[in-house]
Amino acid sequence: MAMSNRQVEFGTLLNRVSAEVATIMWEAYVHHTPMTETTVTQYILREVQKEATYIQVSTPNEAQTGADWQWIILNSAGQRTTVLCQAKILDPQTGTYPHLAHKVGGLGGPQQVDTLLAYAHLQNAEAFYVLYNYTLYDERVTEANNKNNGCFVVGAADMKGQIDTYVASPYVDTTSLSWAEIKQYASPLREFIRFA
Repeated sequence: MAMSNRQVEFGTLLNRVSAEVATIMWEAYVHHTPMTETTVTQYILREVQKEATYIQVSTPNEAQTGADWQWIILNSAGQRTTVLCQAKILDPQTGTYPHLAHKVGGLGGPQQVDTLLAYAHLQNAEAFYVLYNYTLYDERVTEANNKNNGCFVVGAADMKGQIDTYVASPYVDTTSLSWAEIKQYASPLREFIRFA
């Protein structure tokens, strides 16, 4: 099936944003300046909202929804899709995503992924994790345009499977998963063109 003009335009925008995130994270790493998940998220939302008039952007209460942001995407046929996104940033030193198995409200609360999936079900929405990557190779800096750098999406149900398996393992620390373990489930950020 051929892509619509809107999908082509959205894909170009998402590819650019992903490449720019890789560059921003590379510069932060090289210059030893902290780069936070919130900073990257704000950049993505600002760039998409500036250029994609068919996307409504909001930032719901993360503790209640499990989502860092919500997009309502209007496709060319006039149909709306709600997309809930939980962002995680890669620690290039460890190659892992700290706090991926985060519990809402502390140790006794539900896992964030469960909150995200439950809220998405109630809202008839799509749920994803959006991963912000800047990787090292043998402890050396990779190029910003390395295929493992930038923004990637993983369906929340796939991420839940990974998190549940990881947390249940007696052999590992339960705070993070590595890119190597997750990348088989990941797609480039432009995966979201299917909703446009």
